[in-house]
Amino acid sequence: MMITLLDNTVMSNLAVVQRPDLLRIAFGDTLATPQQAFDELEAGVRVGKLPALDWHWLPIWTLDAVEMAPT
Repeated sequence: MMITLLDNTVMSNLAVVQRPDLLRIAFGDTLATPQQAFDELEAGVRVGKLPALDWHWLPIWTLDAVEMAPT
């Protein structure tokens, strides 16, 4: 099974219209997001730019040092 990684742009756009469920409809259980992208989303919520929504279903992956190293 191939996993689709979401970035903050996709998540925040769907948060603005309050429809993160569209991701689950389109991709099912093949989604995840890196911790850094989710942190950006949460920062938008903290400053009031994005609504607080339920993302509990979305796996959040922590990248290791090799994955974070510049190429």
